[in-house]
Amino acid sequence: MSKFERIFKVEYYDIGEDRKATDKSILKYLQKIAGMHSDEMGCGLEELAKENLGWIITNWKLNVINKPKYNEDIIVKTWVRKIDKLYYYRDFEILNEQGEKIAIATSRWILMDVKNKTAKKVEDRFVRLHTIHEEEVFSNYKFTKIKEAESYENEFNYKVQRRDIDTNHHVNNLNYLDFAYETLPEEVYNNKKFNNIEISYKNEIKPNEEIVCKYSEINDNEDIIVIKNKETEIENAIIKLYV
Repeated sequence: MSKFERIFKVEYYDIGEDRKATDKSILKYLQKIAGMHSDEMGCGLEELAKENLGWIITNWKLNVINKPKYNEDIIVKTWVRKIDKLYYYRDFEILNEQGEKIAIATSRWILMDVKNKTAKKVEDRFVRLHTIHEEEVFSNYKFTKIKEAESYENEFNYKVQRRDIDTNHHVNNLNYLDFAYETLPEEVYNNKKFNNIEISYKNEIKPNEEIVCKYSEINDNEDIIVIKNKETEIENAIIKLYV
């Protein structure tokens, strides 16, 4: 079986004020099932840790068609779509209790030497663990550079807390979306309903770092948030939100 699936329940801590799963929770389901799939294939967290290796995500693209509601059971599916010399491409889909597709996503990952902070070339032994299923949730989509805005209208400053750090000793990728939403002006946060998210991770955010997140409205349908180290202005990530 080339697709891997599990059922998750939308819990109270997964929902926002509208009693529907938040975008962060949806990405959490995807991250969780990716880890479960890797565990089953024999290249999950514990196995890779023996060699000081870890999966690091470089890109997300998510399209939410219909957010699941509180206490609803959802079917989350994932599969490895492609492996090249450096990148693993993994796609996802989420179905509701009626079997209707309510979200799709694609992602790109690298295998990292977490001790030396260097990307590892994909070895044949890892390729052999995977069954490749070439179905694309976004036809002919390629990850491209998200352009930074020419100017910014709002910013949010933050010092990284202990709770933000994951097993790779840097800020977990899901927290970047929290930073992005905290940067939105109140009227944008309350009135725009973003159904599409693209995240490009550039440089890790480490413990105790201070970051600045800057927001710009590109047009009525598209907004950009860039996250940078406050002192060095090195870019950590750039996030595009659009309806």
